[in-house]
Amino acid sequence: MSGFATRKLAASSKPKTTISEDGDLYTVTTVSAVGTTVRTLTDSFTLGQAFDKQLDDGRTVKATVTREGNRLVEVQTIDTVDGAVTATITRTFTDDGLEKTCEAGGIVSKRTHMRV
Repeated sequence: MSGFATRKLAASSKPKTTISEDGDLYTVTTVSAVGTTVRTLTDSFTLGQAFDKQLDDGRTVKATVTREGNRLVEVQTIDTVDGAVTATITRTFTDDGLEKTCEAGGIVSKRTHMRV
């Protein structure tokens, strides 16, 4: 399946994300259905410490997450054929749920997750 088709399917999914906290140790589990395939991705990390993160497309990147008030800010370093690219994912916690903003290479995407 082409990258474009994969992104279109992913954009139409309604993932369920669970975030748990134990001191500085966080676990983020996302369950999503793309077409007929259900995928579960789990990341465990300690705030401020770099870790290896597997992306939805199978690539592994270096990521570091910090907490700024009601936000978790994740900075990823992604190696590409043109050199390293930095992506920033900001998860802002609200009374209604979670607002997720992704920025990389001048492109910004936003997704809202409702609390259930």
